[in-house]
Amino acid sequence: MIALYNYIVQNHNYLSITHKYLVSGHSQNEGDSAHSLIEQKCKRQLRGGPMYTPESFVTCIRGARSKGPPYIVNELTFTNIHDVKKLPVNLPNTVKINNIKVMKITKDQPNVLHYKHSYEESDFHAVYLISAANRKKQASNNLTLTPAYASKPGISDSKLEGLLELIKQRHIPEYYSSFYKSLK
Repeated sequence: MIALYNYIVQNHNYLSITHKYLVSGHSQNEGDSAHSLIEQKCKRQLRGGPMYTPESFVTCIRGARSKGPPYIVNELTFTNIHDVKKLPVNLPNTVKINNIKVMKITKDQPNVLHYKHSYEESDFHAVYLISAANRKKQASNNLTLTPAYASKPGISDSKLEGLLELIKQRHIPEYYSSFYKSLK
């Protein structure tokens, strides 16, 4: 996540990203009510019958809001998934990620993580995300994201056989067979 934040700040029009870890039980955000509406709508829809494809869930999510415009659902394919593990980040052993309460990445200090161990601290601590040797190399090279998959990932043969067997036994309607066969 830190590597991704660093990439975004360095390569897009953001001056900084600040991530505050919430204290469990002491928070509520605007997403909570949206998630609740979506959950209720999908449960209601499932009472009327099963949902056989991801498209059924997309339709359910879009229609969860009864007042105002429908929710926007951004549908992704395997080409939208990138391998952020290849982005360079090496936190020193002195930084315990579990103890961080606030972290910040800024455009004016690339490859530096600013962090606090408590919300009450006024100043950030700072640590380089990559080693000094790699910093010199990094200065001339832009960070690039590589695709996570070269081709569409499939499911295992045994899982596919199980799903096709459910179609054969009419637990899943034949209408959906082309979708399930495409999971190969």
